[in-house]
Amino acid sequence: MCNVYIVEDHPEVLLTYEQFLQNIDDLEVCGTAESAEAALQAPELSQADMALIDVSLPGMSGIDLVRQLHDRYPDLPCLMVSGHSEEVYARSAYEAGAKGYIMKGNPVTMVDAIHEVLKGDLFYSDRMRRRLAI
Repeated sequence: MCNVYIVEDHPEVLLTYEQFLQNIDDLEVCGTAESAEAALQAPELSQADMALIDVSLPGMSGIDLVRQLHDRYPDLPCLMVSGHSEEVYARSAYEAGAKGYIMKGNPVTMVDAIHEVLKGDLFYSDRMRRRLAI
């Protein structure tokens, strides 16, 4: 069982992610937060095998959160979820240490991405991989 910590500022989206992931046999949601600041204070984060983080958060951005998590928990893989398809967001996420970047709205892709990131692989779309040269 792999523990996933979710950071998402929209309560409905957060609940949807949490309910969806709880139905995946090998995944368990170990905690949630609606802001980067709340996530950094959460003791459950230290139990996570990975973090699923929205790019656009109030206050500190998800990308800045990834930078801090990368320093604090260097072995914690982070997967970014975004409504922004622009390369600049994916590049910033990659440079911050994110192991993947997916678009919101595709649950199958989310599960595939989580599994790839948990295996230690990167998960960026083929188009983004070409643009980022990774």
